[in-house]
Amino acid sequence: MAPKNKVNLEIERRFLLKNVPTFGKKRNFEIFDIFQFYFDVKGKRTRFRRLTDIKNKDTYFSTKKKFISKGTYEEIEIEIPEKTFWKRFRETKNRKGINKTRFVYKYKGLKFEIDRFKNMHLVVMEIELKNINQKINFPDFIKEEIILEVTELRELGNYSLSGKC
Repeated sequence: MAPKNKVNLEIERRFLLKNVPTFGKKRNFEIFDIFQFYFDVKGKRTRFRRLTDIKNKDTYFSTKKKFISKGTYEEIEIEIPEKTFWKRFRETKNRKGINKTRFVYKYKGLKFEIDRFKNMHLVVMEIELKNINQKINFPDFIKEEIILEVTELRELGNYSLSGKC
C-alpha cells in the first residue's frame, strides 16, 4: 500500500492548562496515546509519531513542518508503515521522545486537542483554526482550565519538550 501524502497549512493557537478538563458525560471526545520522536538530517527535522487509539490500533506518521508565521506552519504528513517508524527510531542518535495522552474534543466546528505529557505535570491544548485571528468560543469546562496562551513560546513546543516526558 502506497503512503498517503497530506500537505496543508496548519494554523493553530496553543494554551497552557491547569489540568485536563473534566469531560463528564460528554461523549464527543476521543483519547489517543502518542509516542513521537524527531529525526534530524543536515538541519532538516522530521517528526515520527505512533498514534494508538482506544482499541489499541496503532497508526504511524512522518511529518515535516516549515514555519511560516506566528502559529502558522506548512505541514507535510505521510502515513507510514510500522517497520519504517521503528527503522528510523533505531537510526536516531541522541533520541528525544515524547509520550503523551491526547484528548480530542469537537465543539462548534473546532477541534480542541488537549495533551497531557507523561512524566511531568504539563497540559497543553492546541486548536486548529482557519486563520490566526479567528474567534474561539471555548466551552466553559475548558475555559476554566486555561492559564495563558503559549502559541509563541517555543519552550512549550513539542520539540523543546522532547526528552523530558
